[in-house]
Amino acid sequence: MANKKSKEQTDKLIQQLNTQIDTYGNSPEAFKEYLRFMGNFTKYSYGNCALIQAQFKGANAVGTFNHFQKLGFSVKKDEKSVIRILQPIKAKIFQDKTGKWQFVKDATKEEKAAIKSGNIPTKERPVGYRALPVFDISQTTARAEDLPSEYPNKWLDGSHPLSSIVEQGVRNVMDARGITFSRKPWEQSNGVIKGIFNISERSIQLNPRNSDIQNCKTLIHELGHAILHENTKLTAPEKEFQAELTAFSVCSAYGIDTSDYSLAYLKYWTKDLKEREHLISGVEKAVKEITKAVNQVIDVEKEKWLGMNRDSVMKEFQKKVEGLYAGNYDVATPLLRQYDHLHSPYDSLDLRLDALAKMMHQETSVVADSIDRAITQIGALQASNDIEEQESYIRNENRQLQLKEEIPVVIKAPQKKQAKQVAQAYTMER
Repeated sequence: MANKKSKEQTDKLIQQLNTQIDTYGNSPEAFKEYLRFMGNFTKYSYGNCALIQAQFKGANAVGTFNHFQKLGFSVKKDEKSVIRILQPIKAKIFQDKTGKWQFVKDATKEEKAAIKSGNIPTKERPVGYRALPVFDISQTTARAEDLPSEYPNKWLDGSHPLSSIVEQGVRNVMDARGITFSRKPWEQSNGVIKGIFNISERSIQLNPRNSDIQNCKTLIHELGHAILHENTKLTAPEKEFQAELTAFSVCSAYGIDTSDYSLAYLKYWTKDLKEREHLISGVEKAVKEITKAVNQVIDVEKEKWLGMNRDSVMKEFQKKVEGLYAGNYDVATPLLRQYDHLHSPYDSLDLRLDALAKMMHQETSVVADSIDRAITQIGALQASNDIEEQESYIRNENRQLQLKEEIPVVIKAPQKKQAKQVAQAYTMER
């Protein structure tokens, strides 16, 4: 049943993303924003563009050190100017009396005077080239939020509380499949590429410029390649679609939002893909394998936490249960939140204990089956007929509006011993 539910959630998530890919990037305003942003950068010649891509793959917004400073960004201290372009060296020339072109520096005194007064026109002529160091915007202090939404090769900034746990699960899958991290130094010519899976070496390499959250997503992306593409005849766009869809689906399952990056990436790689449905089945396989490993890590971490905190959690929960019994502590239940006219005396102790247990679960991250046992124990401890009648009464939705006319049932406070039993059941070992 759990596997079926997990598969349904994965299918739904993948289908939602499929729809988002089709609609992403269709905004004229977003495209105008991108054009305005790129207007801040020099339009280089075809030759220089080829040089840039050869030295730093994926570079898009390129400028000199001073140019980025004018835009409000600084080149990061640990970055080097690995990109060189050819800048023309120009000299001024003029036509002498014979119609021959001469350099201004070689003009006579009379000719220089005529040039200065504007009587002899001049123009510039390239006489050579020099290497000019430039930087890609990814080498600067610019943040992802400083870039337009349509910017290609945009990166993810920041971190996420679960990224290290998700990464550990991914590493466990890598170990099981004999995939290692490459020990080679990162080639600067890789540019803005976030990661690489080397099929022959069965290794993954990550860009040292990546943030924590970018590393997490990229590691899943490259592992997706490793799981799905070692023996396949798929095209490059089809492979990238599957790998990024795997990364997006796994990250989404744990609340790590990569949609801005993933949607732009998928939009680029799927623009020529007319049929994507046949690729999704493979994605489901990879997502299932990775999420299973991540969930195992989460279970281990929860057990570690419980081992260190079980006593304090039990005492805190027992104290709140006792306060609930004594009437000096209360907790809102779904019914109380749904019906504004209801007050706690009309709600059963059972439901309030249930709500308290769930609240404690959210606050302390205790495993769900401990909650189930706690609620079962709570139910077993409640033997009072008036509580059962009250619970049945308030669950009757047809009579909800009549509750304010009824006399509330007075709930007798159970023994302290029962409160302790409830707390112990809540923190019971698995």
